[in-house]
Amino acid sequence: MIDPFLYSKVNFRHPKNIQQEGLIKEIQACQLSPFKQILFILGSLCTGGLLYLLTRWDLRAFLFLRAKKCNPQKASYFIIFGQGNYWPQTKILDLTQTIIKPISQNGTIIIEYRLYRYVYTDQFEPIETTYQQKTNKAILDDLNVNRKEQLESYGPNKTEIPDKGLFKTLIEEVLSPFYIFQFCSVLLWFWANYIRYASVILFTSLLSIVVTLREQRLSFRRLQELSKYSIPVKIKIDNNVHQISSEDLVPGDILVIEDKMTMPCDAIILNGQAIFNESVLTGESIPVLKTSLPKSDILYDPNDEGKQSTLFAGTTCLETKSPQKQILHQTAFNTMKGQLIRSIMFPVQNSFKFYSDSMKFVGIMALLAVVGFIATVPNKIEFLMDGSISTWEFINEGLDLITITVPPALPTCLQIGVSIALSRLQKSNIFCISPPKVNISGKVTIMCFDKTGTLTEEGLDLYGIRAVGYQQNNLKFTKLYHECNELVRDSNLSFQQLINKEIKSTCGCTLIEIMASCHGLARIQGQIIGDPLEIKMFQSTGWILDEDSNYLGTVSPQPRILQSQNNLDQYQEHIDIVKRFEFSSKLQRMSVIVKKDDKLYAHLKGSPEKVREHCLPSSIPSNYHEILDFYALNGFRVLAVATKIIDSDELDRQQVESDLYFIGFIIMENKLKPITQSIIKQLQDSNIKSIMVTGDNVLTAISVARQCGIIGQQRVYLGELSEKKLNGKYYVTWKNMEYSEQQLQRESLVPDSNEQTNYQLMNEELVNENEEIKHRRSIMEDYTSLLKNKSLLEEPPPNQQEGLSNIYTDGDFFEEQPWNDSENYVMAISGGAFSLIYKYGSEATLNKILDKALVYARMRPDEKANLMIQLQKQRKNPLVGFCGDGANDCGALKSADVGVSLSSAEASIAAPFTSNIQDISCIPILLSQGRAALTTSFTCFKFMALYSMIQFIQVTILYLKQSNLTDNQYLYNDLFTIFPLSMTMGFTQASQLNRFVPGASLVSVSVLGSVIGQTIIQLIFQLVVYFLLLQQSWFLSAEEINQGNISDESMKVCFENTTLFIFGNFQYIATAIAFSNGKPFRKSLYTNVWFLLSLIILFTFGVIFMFWRNEQIDDIMGFKFIVYRDGEILTEMPEIWVIYLASFAILNSFITISYDRILMPLLTIRKDKVEIKN
Repeated sequence: MIDPFLYSKVNFRHPKNIQQEGLIKEIQACQLSPFKQILFILGSLCTGGLLYLLTRWDLRAFLFLRAKKCNPQKASYFIIFGQGNYWPQTKILDLTQTIIKPISQNGTIIIEYRLYRYVYTDQFEPIETTYQQKTNKAILDDLNVNRKEQLESYGPNKTEIPDKGLFKTLIEEVLSPFYIFQFCSVLLWFWANYIRYASVILFTSLLSIVVTLREQRLSFRRLQELSKYSIPVKIKIDNNVHQISSEDLVPGDILVIEDKMTMPCDAIILNGQAIFNESVLTGESIPVLKTSLPKSDILYDPNDEGKQSTLFAGTTCLETKSPQKQILHQTAFNTMKGQLIRSIMFPVQNSFKFYSDSMKFVGIMALLAVVGFIATVPNKIEFLMDGSISTWEFINEGLDLITITVPPALPTCLQIGVSIALSRLQKSNIFCISPPKVNISGKVTIMCFDKTGTLTEEGLDLYGIRAVGYQQNNLKFTKLYHECNELVRDSNLSFQQLINKEIKSTCGCTLIEIMASCHGLARIQGQIIGDPLEIKMFQSTGWILDEDSNYLGTVSPQPRILQSQNNLDQYQEHIDIVKRFEFSSKLQRMSVIVKKDDKLYAHLKGSPEKVREHCLPSSIPSNYHEILDFYALNGFRVLAVATKIIDSDELDRQQVESDLYFIGFIIMENKLKPITQSIIKQLQDSNIKSIMVTGDNVLTAISVARQCGIIGQQRVYLGELSEKKLNGKYYVTWKNMEYSEQQLQRESLVPDSNEQTNYQLMNEELVNENEEIKHRRSIMEDYTSLLKNKSLLEEPPPNQQEGLSNIYTDGDFFEEQPWNDSENYVMAISGGAFSLIYKYGSEATLNKILDKALVYARMRPDEKANLMIQLQKQRKNPLVGFCGDGANDCGALKSADVGVSLSSAEASIAAPFTSNIQDISCIPILLSQGRAALTTSFTCFKFMALYSMIQFIQVTILYLKQSNLTDNQYLYNDLFTIFPLSMTMGFTQASQLNRFVPGASLVSVSVLGSVIGQTIIQLIFQLVVYFLLLQQSWFLSAEEINQGNISDESMKVCFENTTLFIFGNFQYIATAIAFSNGKPFRKSLYTNVWFLLSLIILFTFGVIFMFWRNEQIDDIMGFKFIVYRDGEILTEMPEIWVIYLASFAILNSFITISYDRILMPLLTIRKDKVEIKN
C-alpha cells in the first residue's frame, strides 16, 4: 500500500504534565474525497463489504482509499497517531491510530483525544488552566473570574464517560476480524451442508458475543460509577454565597468546603485548614492535613510543593478548621481523578510479543491451507472437467481448508490460562484489573521493591535521640538517649547558650521542642492523624497537641512531665505553630515557624544530607558523619533537626531554611517483615534479580539490603552526588564500601553487643584522630576507596582536582570507575547521582549501573518511574516488576511491566495487581501463576495448531479422492475432542518458582521446533497408514464403493475416511499429552484430574470406534467397515488391519510424546543455560 502519511501534518502542543497514554506522535487533517468515495462504495459492493472492513481495521487504508489531504479548517476528520511503543528487538514503531471528528464551537475547531481537549488556532493548543504557570503569589492576588468565558472554554465539570450504547458496542464487537472470520466460516459450512456443526459453532459464537458484551457493559458501569459524580455545591460570587450544581463549576470559582464533602474538582486552599482522606487516589489510608497556599514567588506545582495546599477531586473532607475558601484550578478530566480514569481507560501497552506472534502464526497456517489446496487442484480440475463437481464446490473446498487451518476456537483457548490464573490469584487475595498482565508477569526477570512498608514494617519506632553539646570545647554528639525524658533530665544547655558557645552539657530541651512542633499532624475527633513517623516522633515526647487556637496548632508538655523534670525553666507553657512549610519529597525536608515566649523560631526537619546543607558549618559537630554513618549502616532511619531565631513570620521558605543551627539526630528503627528474607532468597534462587528502590538514606538502604539478602557477601560501590560543585559543576563520587560481616539482630536491626562495642571503639579512634592525619590519609588512599564510616559528602582531595579533566564526562560528573569487572561486586546509587548520569553520562556507564546496581536510594517518585523505563531498555529488554505500597510508588507501578500494590485502598486500581497480602510473599505467587498461565497459553496454541494440521492433512488426503470428513466427524473433533482437552489442560496447578523462564515468542526454537517436528511426525504416520491402506487386498476406493457416483455426501463414507478419522483421534490424544508437560512451570500431568478424565474418556471412545462394530454408531459417525453389494458383503475391513492400525497408533503416540518430552528439551535447555550465564 502507498504510504498515506504524505498528507498535511498539523502542529500541536502537549498539555503540561501530560500522562504517557495521552502522548501524540502526529496529527493528520483530511476530508472525504467524493471521487474516492464512489470507487470505495463500488469496491465494497464487489468485495462483499471486505473493503469497508479493511478501512475500519486499519486507518491507513481509510486515508488511502477514502480521504484526501486538506487544511485543518476544512477537515472532516483528524487522524491521530499516538506515541505507541518502539520494539528494539524488531525495530518496529507500533503507533496507535484514532480517527476523530472535530467539534465546531462558535467557529472554533476543537478535538478530544483520550479525554484531553485541544483547540485549533495556528496549531492545536491544549485546553488547560494557567495556574501551573503562575507563582503562588500571583494566584492569591488574582481571584477574578468570568464564569461565562470559563464555561465556554473548559466546558462543564463532568467526568462521566460517554456511553457508546449497546448497539454500537455490539457492532464494534461483531465487526472485529475474529468474529468476521467466524461468521464467514459458519456461512461456508452451512453452504457445504455441515448443518449441525455450523449450528453449534454459530451458537457458541453468539454466546461468546453475549458474554463479552455483558463483561464490557459491567466494566463500563463500574468505571462510570467511579467517574460520574454530581452534587450541589456552594460558591462565592462578590462575597455572596450561591448554590449550584458541581457540573457548572469552572476554574477560578471560589468554593466553600463543608465537612464530609467529596471534592468534585481540584482546588487550591486559600486560607484556613482542612483534613482530607485521599485514599481513593493515593492508597494512603492516613488522613492528610491541608493548609493554605503560602504567598511566595515559587511556581505552583500541585504534585510537589503545592500538594499540601491542593484538594483533589474524589477525596473526602473529614473536617474543616477555621474559616476557609478554595479556588478551583482543574475540572473534569484535567483533575487528578480524571487522570486516574484516563489511565484505566487507556492503559500503556507492553512490548509483549506473544499475541502479535500468534496472529502471524495464524497467517502462516492460512498460507499452508492455500498450499494444500493448490496440491489438490490437479485432481479437482479433472473432476471439474468431467462434471463430477461444480465450480462452487471447487471454490468451497478451497475455502474450507482455510477454515480448518485457522480454528475458530483459537482466541478462546488462548485465554484459558489467563482466566484460570486470575481465579487462582483471587483465591490468594491477589486481584487484577488488567488480565493481559498475567501472561506478562510470567516473563518478569527483574523485581524492584520499595523499602518502607514493603520489605520492612510499615510503622517506625523511636530508637533514640542524639543531641549536640560541647565536650572539651568541641561541639559533638552526646550519648544515645532512648527516652525523651532521659535527655531532658541531663540537659542544661539552652539554645541561646548553644549560640553563645557556653560550655555546658546538651541542648536536649530544644530538640524535644522541635520534635513536638515540627510536623504536619492534626487532631480530628480527639485522635492525632498524619504521617506514622511523625506520630511516633510526637508521641515519644509526651506532649499534647491542641488546635483550638488562632494558630496552626499549639503544643505543650503534659503536667506530669513538667513535674518530673529538674529543669522546669527550660520548658514553656506552650509553643504555637505559626506557619508551616510542608514536607516535599523533592526537597527532602519540612520546616515550621513557631512562637515561644514571644520569640519566633524556625525549626527544620529532614534528611541529614539536606539539613546539613542548610546549617551553619560552625554548628556541625566534628563527629557528624561518623554518627550518621554508624546508624545508617545498621539499618536505622535518621532524621536531622535544626533551628534558629527569626524576626518575622513573613519570611519565605528559602529565608526560613537557611543559616540554621544543627541540634541533633532523631533515630528511628524499621524492622524487616518476618517473611522478607525468605522471599528474596526464593526470588534469587529463581534467577530473578531483586532491587531495592527507596527514598531513604543510602547507607540505611544498603544495610537493609544486606539484612534481607538483596546484597550478599559482595563488595559494594556507592555512587553519590557531590555536595559541592567543582568548577561550578556537580559530579558523582564512587566509594568502595567494604563488605562487613557485622551481624544485626533479626527483629530490631540493632547490632549485636560485641560487634557494636568493636565498632564504637573504632568510632572513638576516628573521633580522636587528628584532622591533619585524616586529611593526609585521604590523599594517600585511592580516592574511590574508603572505609564504610567515611563521609558520603566529601569533596575530592585537593591534589586530585587538577586531574579531573581526564575523567570529567560531559563536564557534569565524576565518572572514574573504581571497580574491577573481574571481582564480585554490586553497586548502590543515590537518586541524584542516577539522574545526573542518565542525563549527561555515557551510555556504557548507565548500562553498567543498571546491570550492577541493587540499591537505588533517595529516589524521588519521578526518578523511580524513570528507573523502571531504563531497566526495560537494557540488553534483551527484560520485563520489570515493581512492588510498593505508597503514593510515592504510583509512577513506578504504572511504568513497570507489572505493578503490584500492597495497598488495599481504592487507589490500587492504578496498579494492574493489588495484593491484600501485606508483604512480598504475593510476588512468588503472582510470578509462578504468570509463568503457568503463559505456559498454558503456549500449550493451548501448539495443541490447536497441531489439531488444525492433523485435520488439514486428513482433509487434504481425502480431497485427493473427492472425499471429506462427515458433518458429525467434524462436530465430534471440535466439540467432544478438542474443546474438553484444550479447556482442561490449563487446570494443571502452577509449580514452585524456579530458575527457568518461559519463552514469550512463538518464533522460537522451542515452539517452532515442536510444532514443525510434530507436524512432520503426524504427516508421516498418516501417509504411511494411507498408503498401506491402498495396498490392502480388501480395499476399495470411495469411487469404487459408490460405483462412480461421486456426489459429495456418498463419497464421505469410505475406508479412507474411516481409517484416517479413527487414527487421527489417537493423534489428538498423543499431542495433547506431549504438549501438557508440567515441568518446570506447572505440576505434573497426573495432578490434573479433569484433564486425565478427558483423556481416559476420549481414549475409550477411540477404542470403541476402532474395535466395536455397531451399526448405529457407524451410521451416526459415517464409518465404513463393510461394503455391501446386492445385499451381500462385497468386502470388509479385517480385524488384523485394525490391530495394525492400533499398533501404528501406539508407535505414533510413543514417538510424539518422546519428541516433545525428551528431544526438544535437549535442544532448548542448552540454549537457555547459555542465556542464563550471559
